[in-house]
Amino acid sequence: MTCKKRWTALLLVVCLLLGTAACAGKGAAGTTTAAAAETTTAAAETTAAAAETTAAAAETTAAGKSYQGTTLKVWLATLNSEDVDAKFWKEHFQTFTEKTGCAVELTLVDWGTMFTQYTTAFMANEGPDVLYVPGGGAYDLVQMGVLADVQDYFTDEEKDNLLYWDTGAVNGKWYTVPFDGGGSQRCMFFNMDLLKAAGVEDYPKTWDELVAAAKKVLAYDSSLYAYMTPLSGPHAPLSTYEQLLYQAGGSMMNADCSAYAFDSDASLKAVTFLHDMIYKDKILSKDCVSMTAENITDLFTEGKVAMCSSYIGWDTSGCDFNWVAATDLKGTTEAALNPIDYLSVSNTASNMDAAVDLVKFIISDAVCDDVRATLDVGMGKMTKTDQYQPDAHFQDIMEHPERSYSQPNGPSMSDVFANLNDLQQMVAMDELTPQEFCTQAQAMGDSEFTK
Repeated sequence: MTCKKRWTALLLVVCLLLGTAACAGKGAAGTTTAAAAETTTAAAETTAAAAETTAAAAETTAAGKSYQGTTLKVWLATLNSEDVDAKFWKEHFQTFTEKTGCAVELTLVDWGTMFTQYTTAFMANEGPDVLYVPGGGAYDLVQMGVLADVQDYFTDEEKDNLLYWDTGAVNGKWYTVPFDGGGSQRCMFFNMDLLKAAGVEDYPKTWDELVAAAKKVLAYDSSLYAYMTPLSGPHAPLSTYEQLLYQAGGSMMNADCSAYAFDSDASLKAVTFLHDMIYKDKILSKDCVSMTAENITDLFTEGKVAMCSSYIGWDTSGCDFNWVAATDLKGTTEAALNPIDYLSVSNTASNMDAAVDLVKFIISDAVCDDVRATLDVGMGKMTKTDQYQPDAHFQDIMEHPERSYSQPNGPSMSDVFANLNDLQQMVAMDELTPQEFCTQAQAMGDSEFTK
């Protein structure tokens, strides 16, 4: 690839993810002060314990290694806020530096401008050594020759311990290492109080059972939304079309990930079911066309939705009724999307060994546990040795990663998703047949591979 073509292609990366993770009297005051002192002491003990654990993680990661004189540039997504994230990573990277001699320069990147910053930096030969790569975002970077294959830097034992190691492959090589997953996993939510009031004793587990349960809900109270799934927003296809596609036994891409696979029998079955829920079975309101996942979970919290498709990470504290979360429904197969975000190493890293060891440090159980606690990130269990215990509602889902799938890597993924969302909205408005959806989606997908 010529230099001109390389950077022209690299500019395409900018498109990726621009569209395509809380006064009393003296006696009371004295009691409050004492309680505050106890709380402060407990907090200090917890902080000290976390620091010891993090230090141990750094020592284990780079045992016997010294990278004195090495400086690594690390670009990470902002997971909480710039101030909170900066303080958090500064403290942890200081520990890594003390144990390895390697200095770390942190840059926090905004989700909306992430790939613009990556492109600008790499074009000026000033790209990071370690970078955050959202799920599905590696393909274009790999095509541009930016990322390094790191599989030989991990032992078989290390690979086996990472629950989502296999999801990092692109064209048979490992350019990404799983870091954050589980918090955005798609699943079904059921208001059991409403279902039982309607005569449904157990939550549905298949498409047919969903339709039957929804009809009973509407017969009980026609003012309710029996079932809702989002059809608005850039991530709507994750909860709707893509979920149905995998449940129908299909996939976003073919077996070797060399082409999108939207014009398939499974895809047609999935889109037909979406259309039928609105026009044949009449269990899905066309209101979903203008609703995001957040809109629907708000309605679920208010007790206005009996069943919905959404993601694990939303705030369920307002649900003052009996509810259940379960892996998404079964059409032909049981499947649920579990978006995974990754860390990658640049193939021009100043010290490849140090960069990979820094990645291992960041993904260590100790640091990930602190990410959950301090950055308030809904990260699921990422390794076999991780002692994280999720909310009881989601425990069964998170303890069975084999029932989920990750976002595949394909070209211009954000553009593809924008197109899929437009098409599924047109199907919902009866402006497009299911077969026309499949044909048009495939044509758009094919065009991305031939650019």
